[in-house]
Amino acid sequence: MPQDLAQIALENHRAGRVALAEAEYRAALKADPKNADALHWLGVLNVQAGAPAAAVPLLERAVEQRPQDPAIVHNLAQAYLHTHRFDEAIRAFERASTLDSNQPQTLFGLAMAHMARKAPDAPSKAIFYFKQAENAGLNSPDLHLNRGIALLVTDRLDEAIESLKKTIGMRGDWALAYYHMSVAYRKKGDLSQTRNWLAATLQIEPENAAAWHALGVLEAEAGHLDEAEALFRGAISVRPKYEAAYTALASILEHRGKKDEGRKVLEDAQQAMRATDAKADARSSADAIADYDRKLTLSAENAQGQFALAVKFNLAAPTTLPPDTVVDLFDRYADRFDEHLRGKLEYRVPELIAEAAARGKPDRPMDVLDLGCGTGLCGMLLKPMAELVWGIDLSPLMIAKSKARGVYDHLECGDVVQVMQSITQQFDLVVAGDVFIYVGDLTPVFTQIVRHLRPGGRVIASIEAGVGDRYQMGKKSLRYSHSRPYLQRIASMFGFEEEACDPITVRMESNKPVEGYLWTIRMRGA
Repeated sequence: MPQDLAQIALENHRAGRVALAEAEYRAALKADPKNADALHWLGVLNVQAGAPAAAVPLLERAVEQRPQDPAIVHNLAQAYLHTHRFDEAIRAFERASTLDSNQPQTLFGLAMAHMARKAPDAPSKAIFYFKQAENAGLNSPDLHLNRGIALLVTDRLDEAIESLKKTIGMRGDWALAYYHMSVAYRKKGDLSQTRNWLAATLQIEPENAAAWHALGVLEAEAGHLDEAEALFRGAISVRPKYEAAYTALASILEHRGKKDEGRKVLEDAQQAMRATDAKADARSSADAIADYDRKLTLSAENAQGQFALAVKFNLAAPTTLPPDTVVDLFDRYADRFDEHLRGKLEYRVPELIAEAAARGKPDRPMDVLDLGCGTGLCGMLLKPMAELVWGIDLSPLMIAKSKARGVYDHLECGDVVQVMQSITQQFDLVVAGDVFIYVGDLTPVFTQIVRHLRPGGRVIASIEAGVGDRYQMGKKSLRYSHSRPYLQRIASMFGFEEEACDPITVRMESNKPVEGYLWTIRMRGA
């Protein structure tokens, strides 16, 4: 069975490798131009990258292939909304809501599309759909902010203030909520509160041009023309295309007898309004996704920082442990590795891997690749069945221990993915004993494994048993566990059939067994 390119692309997309995902989506579409998953998710990627115009035709084609899929119709509606095709967005959100009547994000999107359309009845419709979204379970700062804005437009001021207070209670650093609180109190005629909320807005976001302008208007109305002029100039400095600020500044200058200077300000305004961002106008889908990929790609230092934050503050785990962390761990562990594993941890994974390898080995000696070979515990058990044994490990001191055993024909020190990218050798068997516990997202490593595995070749790996449908990092152990559904999905995506996923005790830890699997999969095609 061939690899599922669209699903592999989606895994890379979810992990933030978006340039690679784009290439894989396009490869899937080249193989099958009607692949609804590839059309859908490539469209979503374009919206995320800031190229919604490129997303629309992809999502329209996806809907043609799968017209009853509410998620695809919803995402098409989002693309229409981002490209200011508001009537089409409303129709698409309504259709998605018909397909899944209790989806809060679709109801929220429908409210936002009505707000953007700016028809006379739009605010009332938006308020209705915001309430429907809340009734369906949505309780987010976005919901309360935008409902507050809609209530402001309809002069339901006390309700607007309550909604905006909910926003601030959930997200206290959102300057936009503070600014709209100032608008509400301005409409109520409470100028003291208006000034307070504008000052709070600028404290959070000093470059908020609307707040600068609103304070300028208050100062102008109070007859404080010097202060008003400074505030309007401040608004222009942070938003050079702010037409209302230019007009207000010109009026102040005229009142102060500076007519020539006022005319110059209006000329500057006309020039600023004519100016276009040629780079943004010419931005292609490919450029947008490349920029998005650069934003998401972590440097080695940032990867280490993300890992540290994930551990300290219980944030989302990185897709893999930083290489330096693993190298440091095993270099310090190398001299006592075998004794500690065999004795204290009762580690028997190498024997289990060797037994599984023997059960399904071909009639001839195998070529074996040992990922994360460590001190060579697997290699020495597999050598009697092998023609050739290669080992890869991140830790130089572990590689030195493996070399001393004399069982490997070739050893490489480095990240397993990077090393496999650089070699051409083909293998009959790839083993990974306690390797994937340091790798959450298995997509990159399997992308390389399938390049080096002969048809009918196998992968045997030890896995720590996880829950859910993906993988998790233990905050204390700093190891990854993988769920059965995730392992099954990886196997299917890359064209493997599962031979076994046997429950095992991976090791003892604090006198308690660590439960896991011995996972054996075979590449289809033999």
